[in-house]
Amino acid sequence: MSKKPTHKPSRISLFSSLSIGHNNPIACLPNLNYIDTLYFTNTNINCFSHLSVLNYSDRAITNYPLCNTFNSNGCDVLWNIEGKTYIDEDTSCSIGPNDIVFKNQKLNLYKNGVLDQQTYSNGYGDYDFDTFSFDFYKTEFDTTGLPFEVNCPPQGFYLDTISAVDSMKYDRDFGLICKDIDLAVTTIFRRT
Repeated sequence: MSKKPTHKPSRISLFSSLSIGHNNPIACLPNLNYIDTLYFTNTNINCFSHLSVLNYSDRAITNYPLCNTFNSNGCDVLWNIEGKTYIDEDTSCSIGPNDIVFKNQKLNLYKNGVLDQQTYSNGYGDYDFDTFSFDFYKTEFDTTGLPFEVNCPPQGFYLDTISAVDSMKYDRDFGLICKDIDLAVTTIFRRT
């Protein structure tokens, strides 16, 4: 059974710079919403509980997963639904070497058909939601005003039941492709 908080942990809203290196024994970060610059060389950190926005890090955080129930440091698990957003260049429905992560994009979470939360993908295309209750959820990529459409999943969204038996949903990835856009030439001008 997955670990689930009974209360919503407070989120530290903003750090312009956070430096925790130089053999600091810290193993878990608090629930962070935004860090401009993160330095964490020579620490015991091996996963991230949650991190919405990170502009620069001295180590590639793409090498670190979100903390899950079985993380070796015992860090809090602050999400139930996680995934990645990317441009699906080869339309394979799996992120490949030629695909481009899609950062700072809005995703919506509906609880029983009602908008419950919104979040944005981070600089590495990752997003997550913490549902805080067992229920039925729909996760969708918000394409409003964008020249893209969801290619994967084929139905354009994910439907999940979060329960005591199954409270973690991994790999809810959204692969996007360019919409068919009609362009018309109204005038051709030729210099003579």
